Amino acid sequence: MQLLTPKQTEKIARQIVNEISSLSVRWMKLRFAAKYIGINKDRLIKLAREGEVIGYPDPDNKRGDWIFDRDSLDRYRLDQRKEFENKVLELSKRF
Repeated sequence: MQLLTPKQTEKIARQIVNEISSLSVRWMKLRFAAKYIGINKDRLIKLAREGEVIGYPDPDNKRGDWIFDRDSLDRYRLDQRKEFENKVLELSKRF
């Protein structure tokens, strides 16, 4: 078993802190938002452009990186669950 160097350990620790802290903030960068909601980045941008979630290029970022509102991501997933439950209820009435 190979031990990590202090530099490797620090890098991994920073990545873990970034992952955890991204889940506790309201505005999330594209990579974290896509991971949080469980879809790919292109699909998430498409949902934002369609108005399904709140997201847009960060006005404070010169590179045009996208940011997303965590609450709108949660609402999107909850709405999907409600739609699924309604379909199941409809199907169950047929039998």
